[in-house]
Amino acid sequence: MWRLRREHELDIDTELRTARIEAFKRPWETLKVLSLHNVEAPTRRDLDHLVTELTNWYCDEGGVYLTRRSQSAFVACTKSIREVAGKDAQSGGHGQETIDEAVDRQLYDLGSAFRTQMTLDLGSRFESDFRSQRHVQYRSESETKAKNARQALDQIEVWKDLLDRGVLTKEEYEVEISKMVRAT
Repeated sequence: MWRLRREHELDIDTELRTARIEAFKRPWETLKVLSLHNVEAPTRRDLDHLVTELTNWYCDEGGVYLTRRSQSAFVACTKSIREVAGKDAQSGGHGQETIDEAVDRQLYDLGSAFRTQMTLDLGSRFESDFRSQRHVQYRSESETKAKNARQALDQIEVWKDLLDRGVLTKEEYEVEISKMVRAT
């Protein structure tokens, strides 16, 4: 009886992993908009499209395959992208302006944290010992990366507010952004 139960569990694990591999291809490709290899940072319109694509994927096919940690990384990623994309609408822009380098870097980190969580769900970056110590370490690093990126985006918003109110000059704002970019 025990043997049959174990075989059944392994069959379910295999089927789930196969389904996840197929489902995770779409957001992985969609997130290339945030790649550091792109010559130019995305526009707010690009980000708006990215959020729509990720949300559609989540509701149509992929959300059911995310673990709690991956789902949390997905929410942090899409929420932050949506907030950055929405800043343009609030300021009356047309969505064609690229986001600044520091914001681009933080969104990259959030997208990277989500992609990392997906690979951990699959166990695809490990040679052996699926639940190895490295697996736990990577999950922790990914969660820390997402948390730090979210905090950095919040700090950028504070600096932008200070700039808008005249408390910071444009030069001081750019120095703070440069320090942040160098630190990441």
